[in-house]
Amino acid sequence: MAESPAVNASPLIFLSRAGLTDLLQLISERIIVPETVAAEIMIRGQVDPTARAITETPWLVITETPTVPALIQSWGLGPGESSVLAWASAHPGTEAIVDDLLARRCAEVFNTRFAVLLALC
Repeated sequence: MAESPAVNASPLIFLSRAGLTDLLQLISERIIVPETVAAEIMIRGQVDPTARAITETPWLVITETPTVPALIQSWGLGPGESSVLAWASAHPGTEAIVDDLLARRCAEVFNTRFAVLLALC
């Protein structure tokens, strides 16, 4: 069975602001939030809906960020995208939940499955 997928900040922000965080459970019962992504979100403070979601939702699991392989670093992605792809790289068969085009291209190069969540404006 594949490991739990990891999610980047932007999809969490869009979904939590819309009150639709539960849609992530369509992908998996448990979603990994790398510490790097959690730190990026927590800067907003506990009044932020995304910060509340990652601290109050038991199936959003904050996990130590794995070492980002040099090949992923070479893509020049942000720390959040890099940590999500590092998680997927370290756990073959899992998904990276990202919305960034460059991160999706990087995932394709490394044969990582990814789920793309687009914001509805």
